[in-house]
Amino acid sequence: MIKTFKKLLALTLVSATSMSCSLAFLSEDETHLDGDMRLVVNGVVSDVATNTPISDIKITFSAFAENSLSVLPLIRKTAYTDSNGEYSVEAAGFSESITCIMTAESTEDRKQQYESMESVIVVTWNGNSFDERNNTFYVNDCNFQMKKDN
Repeated sequence: MIKTFKKLLALTLVSATSMSCSLAFLSEDETHLDGDMRLVVNGVVSDVATNTPISDIKITFSAFAENSLSVLPLIRKTAYTDSNGEYSVEAAGFSESITCIMTAESTEDRKQQYESMESVIVVTWNGNSFDERNNTFYVNDCNFQMKKDN
């Protein structure tokens, strides 16, 4: 019984240690990625009712390996819309197809809150959006039309 308890305790400690190391990769640091592919995502955020641009909307970019069982993203980046509602996110170091989740949400200090929105982008590193010479995949017009939160 004591041997079983010791094994379970050791397994729990190893699991906790590996999870804390994995969580360290949830940053904007790309140094742990070793590929040569780059992704650029641009878009505009506007109010759905008035079609006016919204500034200071938080855009969260999360990239996941397409053939991975991990629930943790390879990289997560944050950007904010400017006074024209425009944003741009760049990430590099990819070597295989990825699935990206773009999330638009109001910051807490905004007077008018908007409902959060998500967009999914699958990047296969080919097609018209891929600049093979620069190993860069461009996603233009990843736009969000947000509804005011009641």
